[in-house]
Amino acid sequence: MIGFMDNTGSVTQYLKPLIENLSIQVPESSFLYWGPACFGKRGNIFCFSGPFHIWPTLKIMKLLNIIIGLPMFLLMCKRNGITTLNIQWLQIPLYLIFLNYFFGFRIVYTVHNTNPSHGYRSIYTSVLNAGFTLLLEKAQSIVVLSEYSKRVLTDEFGVVQEKIFVIEHGSVSLISKTRSVNRRRFCEDGVLRILCFGVIADYKNIIEILVAADKVAKEVNIDCALRVAGRPGLGFEKISRFIESYSGDVRVDFEVGFVTNERVDEIFSEADIIMAVYTSTDASGLVSSVIGLRKVLIGSNRGGMREYLDDGRDCLLSGCSSSEIVSCILKLVEQRGLATRLRQGLHRKVMRGSLWTDVAAAYCAVFFDG
Repeated sequence: MIGFMDNTGSVTQYLKPLIENLSIQVPESSFLYWGPACFGKRGNIFCFSGPFHIWPTLKIMKLLNIIIGLPMFLLMCKRNGITTLNIQWLQIPLYLIFLNYFFGFRIVYTVHNTNPSHGYRSIYTSVLNAGFTLLLEKAQSIVVLSEYSKRVLTDEFGVVQEKIFVIEHGSVSLISKTRSVNRRRFCEDGVLRILCFGVIADYKNIIEILVAADKVAKEVNIDCALRVAGRPGLGFEKISRFIESYSGDVRVDFEVGFVTNERVDEIFSEADIIMAVYTSTDASGLVSSVIGLRKVLIGSNRGGMREYLDDGRDCLLSGCSSSEIVSCILKLVEQRGLATRLRQGLHRKVMRGSLWTDVAAAYCAVFFDG
């Protein structure tokens, strides 16, 4: 049996297809999962959500869910004969290290973010990330999603290369990728519609994107609309205050909270440009979701995105300043042929690690042979 941990629900779109494919490839094994109850009834998949998961937005309840829920989960793992834990996303890793001193599980740590909390600094994040470096040392194996992440762990944290395995992100089924999502032509109604989707957090660079859109609207006299949709994350208050006080030329639609699958399709159908110009990124679930769509993507020229996106061929890669983002948007507005080429390029693109069967097979090698 393998135990999986995502007690925040941050990587459900990643972990759900992974566990489902593992359960098919290794049917004789069982999988115990700590995270949101997203599987339903499965023969060899068991879910534990924690005692306080029904209040997921309250910080104190999140902490209590860790303090009380983690030893409950580890006891459950021990009773079911689990010897390996795959940690996908964990708050307060120092607490796990302490508890594991008594339990002795083999740890496979999937590092989605080599820059904890994307560099956001507060007392709260200091508590949540306590023990991150020590967990890198204690883990028997580490999985990362890009060669960039592997370089960061070896160069900045001193992790030995031999225990790091690069397994690329699978293609996330967040968007239906149907004709209705793809049918809008670029800026077809004279309005340039820009989308920032996902957790609304400081590292998503939303303020700089709004400033850039405002500059474009003024410079080329075009109607611009920016939609920001997703649940609140770190730095949300600053972003919210900025948007509320904004009085420029861009129409801003601010949708805060859970977004249903039907609404996701509507949001992406209306978008001309999808923004992923993050200040900190190893790999992006959003980017893996939009690959295959006929949309224009502006990504970040930092971190791991450069490994699976081709600048000028299937997207534009930008720096994080508003002036660099303005430059990319102006290229699209002034060179309409460019938008068409990028839409076609992103539609044709297939991520090398897009098949979850391959991702699961690579994890099997780590779990059973690593």
